[in-house]
Order: sequence, then structure tokens, then C-alpha cells
Amino acid sequence: MFKPSLRELEKFYKRLGEQGFEPGKPWFYVSGALTGVSNIKDMKKFYEELSDVVMNHGGFAYVPHRVTDPEEHPDVSPMEVYEVDMKAVINCRSKGAMVTVLEHPSLGVGAEIQKSFSSGVKMIYIAPAGKGISRLILGGGEALSGISENISIIEYKNHKDALKKFSEHLDEYFSVEKGYRR
Repeated sequence: MFKPSLRELEKFYKRLGEQGFEPGKPWFYVSGALTGVSNIKDMKKFYEELSDVVMNHGGFAYVPHRVTDPEEHPDVSPMEVYEVDMKAVINCRSKGAMVTVLEHPSLGVGAEIQKSFSSGVKMIYIAPAGKGISRLILGGGEALSGISENISIIEYKNHKDALKKFSEHLDEYFSVEKGYRR
């Protein structure tokens, strides 16, 4: 198992602090494909905008490419990426949720979804309308926890529509005091 040095932890928390992390804030994990995506700049911008929605509602949004992006942070090893990102998923358990963009297929996103299911993390799927969502990931939460209510689905026409619907969803189901309650 990976044991980070104090120097590595210091770098990690410095990066989180640069993102607006404060202890005690409800934690959301913004998940989306990063590898093999032809419009990666647009997608990273979309993930950042989803993060802004969370932050505007008083939560903290962990966005993996800010901390472990292979181009921005080439010094982070694959093992460190795994450890950091899986721990970040677990941090959503108490008052937050995992926000998963299902626009592009991704093995990494699949691993994050599975970790969420096995850790009891609530899920918010953000998917293009009419594209369809794998029954495997729709059924996974129910199979592992017996609770399909832990999954919310927001379908959108374009990114602007997704941001509006996601903000409205948080207006209804999230408060800093109570966390994400769906």
C-alpha cells in the first residue's frame, strides 16, 4: 500500500488549498473522462464549471485533473493517482456525493463509480439526453447497498443546460449544514 511522505502530503494539500478546500466542507468528487477524449479542453472546462456550481453552493469540489493531471503533474505516479483519487471518493461519504459526467466512456470513471458504490457514496450522473446509461452502473448501487435512491440522474442537451440543471438539483437537495440528501 502507498504511504505518502510528509512532503508529498504537503504538496497534495497545497493543491487542495489552491482549489478552495477547507476542513469540514461537504466534499463532492467531479468525475469525468480524461484519457482518449478528443475535446479534452472543453471537457476539463465543463468539469471546472461543475466544480464552480458546487463551490457556489458552499461545498468543496475535488476535480482530479487539478491534482493528478498527467500533463500538469507528471511527478505523480500511477500508484499515487490511485491512492489520492480513491481516498477523495471516500471523502464524499458523509455529506457529499460523486458527480459523474457520462459523456465519454472511461475505465478510470468506471473504477471511481465502483469505489463509490462499495463506499456508500451517493451518485449524481450527468449524462447527455438520449445517449443512454449503462445498466451495469445503474444497477451497481442497488446491488451493493440495496438503495437505488442513492443515484440521481441529470440529463442535458448541452453543457449550459447541464450546469443549470445541476445547480437546480443542488438547490433542492443540498445544504452545507445537512449535506447532500437525496
